[in-house]
Amino acid sequence: MPIDVSDTTLNIALNACFIAIILLTVISIIPWAIFGAKNISRILRWLFFPVLMLAITYEVIMPSRFDIRFDLLFLLPMYGIVLVTCAFRWLIHIRSK
Repeated sequence: MPIDVSDTTLNIALNACFIAIILLTVISIIPWAIFGAKNISRILRWLFFPVLMLAITYEVIMPSRFDIRFDLLFLLPMYGIVLVTCAFRWLIHIRSK
C-alpha cells in the first residue's frame, strides 16, 4: 500500500482516497470531446467537487502524528491539475455560448 499507518481501517480509507484522486486526475486531463464524448466533457466541468470531497476526507482521516508528509508532494500538483482542467472546461463552455 502506498500509505501505511498502524490502523487497518485507516489504511484502506486513505489508500482508497489516494487512488481515487489519482484516477480522477487522469480522467480530468483526457480530452473527451476529441473522442466524441461531449456529454462526458460536460460532466467533467464539475469534477473538482468530488476531488475536493476526497481531499477533505483524506486530510481529515490522516493521523496528525505524521510531521513530514511526502504524499503532499504528489497530491498538491494533482489538485492543481484538476483545478486547471476544470477551469479550462468552464472557459470553453462559456465561450461556446
